Formats: sequence, C-alpha cells, structure tokens
Amino acid sequence: MDNQNFVSEAVADTFQQLVIEASFQQPILVDFWADWCQPCKTLMPILSNLAEEYGGKFHLVKVNTDVQRELAMHYEVRSLPTVKVFQNGVAVDEFMGAQPESVIRELINKYLVNEKSEELFKAQAFLAEGEFLKAEAISREIITEQPEYTDAFIIFLQSQIGLDKIELAEQQLQVLPAHILEDENIQTIAKEIKQLKARGDIGDLSDILHAYESNPDDLEALLNYAQACIALGENEKGLDLYITLMKKDPSFADGAAKQGLLDAFELLDAADPLVKIYRNRMFSLLH
Repeated sequence: MDNQNFVSEAVADTFQQLVIEASFQQPILVDFWADWCQPCKTLMPILSNLAEEYGGKFHLVKVNTDVQRELAMHYEVRSLPTVKVFQNGVAVDEFMGAQPESVIRELINKYLVNEKSEELFKAQAFLAEGEFLKAEAISREIITEQPEYTDAFIIFLQSQIGLDKIELAEQQLQVLPAHILEDENIQTIAKEIKQLKARGDIGDLSDILHAYESNPDDLEALLNYAQACIALGENEKGLDLYITLMKKDPSFADGAAKQGLLDAFELLDAADPLVKIYRNRMFSLLH
C-alpha cells in the first residue's frame, strides 16, 4: 500500500490546514527533522511504516526544520528528531530522539479513538463475572479486526486461563507481535501461564514429596521436589532446594539446578528480594 495518503510534508502556509485543523478529526503526528540528522533518518521509515500500518487512524506530517525554522522555533523544537502529537488544535504530547517502535506505538494508541472500545468494555465485564467463553469470543473478534490492540490480547489470554486452556494460551504468546510481548501486563500473564503449565506437569505432589523424604540423597527426587515447589508458588523452598542440588552436584541432569534457578528468577518479580538473595548464592557456587 502506498502510504502517501497517510503522510504529508508541511510548510508554514500549509501547517494550519494539515496539522491544526486536521487534528480536530484525528491525531496528527508531526515529525520535525533535518537532512543532516542521522537519528531523523533512522526514525522516519519507522513512522512512515506505522502510518501505513494504521491505515489512516492517524496522519503523519513531516516538517523540515532547515527550511521551516520559524515553525520549529514556534513549537520550541530544541533537538532533532522531535515528534509532537496534535489533537484538537494543540500539541498534547511529544518525544525526542529515535525511539523504539514499541514506544511510538504506545504513544499513538494513547490518542486513538478506538471503535472497538465498547466491545472491549463488554469483554472486560464478562471476564470480571467469570463468563470466560463470552469474554474470549469478543476479544478474539476484536483481535481479528485489530491485531495491534494490546488490551484485547490481555483479555483474550486471561479468558483462556480462566477456561484452563493453558496450552492454547502458551501457543498464542509465541505468535504475538514483539511490541505486544513487551507490554508489562502481557509479561505478567506470560509468567502466570508458565507457572500454570509447570503446575500441570508436576504430577502427584504426595508421590514427589514421599520420594524425596524417603531418600534425600536421591538427586532426581530432589530436582522433582524443587520443580514442584516453584510450580506451586512455594518459591523460597524451591529455590533453596535448587541451591542444595547445586551444592551436591552442579552438573546433574545437564545443570538442571542452575537452569531451574534461572527459570524461577524469570517467574518472580525482579524486585522480589528472593531473586537477589538466591542469585547471589547461585553465583557464589559458580565462581
């Protein structure tokens, strides 16, 4: 698709029409750039590709500051590139520098009027009421029409968890676009899915515990018990068991104790004090 319908070049005489007046109809992103600016050249194709992808939900306007110095001064552009968001006739947001695509998407989505907002609200209500099938169906429909809608993916995955479709939720995570995977809520859900899957794989806990208590020197039983504790949320106990296994035999099962610790650190919040404590203990055993 040619993105010329979604991208314009503004000068002083056309800025009022292309930006100020147009911003009452849709968000306008104004890219203040210069030909000598290398970060500008890095950012420009990202913005153009997003304008094409969003298909007219916002409009991109480029302003060459070498030529349009008065516009740059009027809008207090102090570094390049600078991108400002205009809505209802005024600049409402901005960023400077060649930001990652995920950051730009977040900014764009913040100002879009989404025609699926009402449907999303219904899906959220069904999710809160435990009507997981209805929430899943609505969010799936939204995703089909708007695959960039992160909030719809959040509800869809939460619905699948509620329906105990853990394998399907895990498969969905594997094909999510990178910018959606970077969302903090999606990452939290991914951790939950990973833990639920591990919990489903542990088998009979009483058998695992009995095998370990019957022979604490059985490394396989020790590993199984550590994995079970982490899967069940008994994190400190599980981490301690992994450390015990590392002390006994760090190479057992191709270094399963070290890998188990690393996997557990990913599941836990980075700010959890257990992560720092047991990461230090792991490193002290490795070095």
